[in-house]
Amino acid sequence: MAAGRGGESTASVAAHAYLRRALTLIEQRDIFAERVRWAVEWRSLSRRFERSPTIGTADSLIEQALSDIGDRHGYIVTKTAQRPGPSSSLTIPYGRVLAGEIGYLSLPATTAQPGSANAVRYASRGEALVRSLYRRGAKGWVVDLRLNGGGDIFPMLLAIGGLLDGDRVLGFRDRSGSTTWIGYRDSALYVGDKRVMAAPVAEPEIPANARVALLVGPETVSSGEAVVVALHGRPDTRTFGLATAGEAVAVSRYPLAGRRVLEMSSAYDVDRFERAYIGPIPPDTVMWPARSDVDQTLTAAVAWTNPSRGNRDSVVWTSISLVVLVACAHIAQRLGGRKSDD
Repeated sequence: MAAGRGGESTASVAAHAYLRRALTLIEQRDIFAERVRWAVEWRSLSRRFERSPTIGTADSLIEQALSDIGDRHGYIVTKTAQRPGPSSSLTIPYGRVLAGEIGYLSLPATTAQPGSANAVRYASRGEALVRSLYRRGAKGWVVDLRLNGGGDIFPMLLAIGGLLDGDRVLGFRDRSGSTTWIGYRDSALYVGDKRVMAAPVAEPEIPANARVALLVGPETVSSGEAVVVALHGRPDTRTFGLATAGEAVAVSRYPLAGRRVLEMSSAYDVDRFERAYIGPIPPDTVMWPARSDVDQTLTAAVAWTNPSRGNRDSVVWTSISLVVLVACAHIAQRLGGRKSDD
């Protein structure tokens, strides 16, 4: 085997360079990197590498570093292999109209790669459902994210494009504090000025005051949580269920030697108001699972979302206000009459 510097083999020199590049990327760009003391981490990993200076050892040490900082999105994968994907077996959205003019839309996980045919299929299915439910009279909306274990965020957002608005739908903030924004306009998603994905047919213009309920839970992970963040701050929007998994982060991919790719968490998700989401996202209304065949989380969400509920509430409060005004006028009249008698 050819020798390298200081008597090292060419293979061990290449493995050392490979390890150093990967660890440097993690230290400088992973949002969880500050959880360890890197001077100590470098010494510990370097001593272990010296005992077996191979690419295989380097891979295991890189994975150890990702584990040490607690990056659950961190992986070393080959360009021909796929990292572990979401556990859900569902691959495309589905929905129906519920009683009370509610459009129900379930957004499952998707392992489709950005820009792939499967990603387009997912987004197109969601768009078609939203158009169909809207034409069938849906006025309020329930978006179920309880089984959304993550994947590609772009088809998920485009699937519910009719509920999005503005140039700051979702942001990704890196360790330097710089934020990259996803925007939605003209039935297309943009990153900055670059159009990333567009709907094949213009999506319906759903009224901005339409109520939207999001169903969430511990299996709402990563891109599933990003959908929640994207709709946070939207008027008349509320979350129901349990806290999410706490992995609302963006993942970046960096090419390494030997057709390997380093994936790691490079940014926190931020909402339209630039609020970062670190840790589990609590729901607005907590719904603990009940020992019943009834989906009580969905029931509570539908009750809040039902557009006629708001009308009934308005009628009730208007009636109460009128009664109070009439009573006050009557009392004032009687008091005025007494003063005249005096």
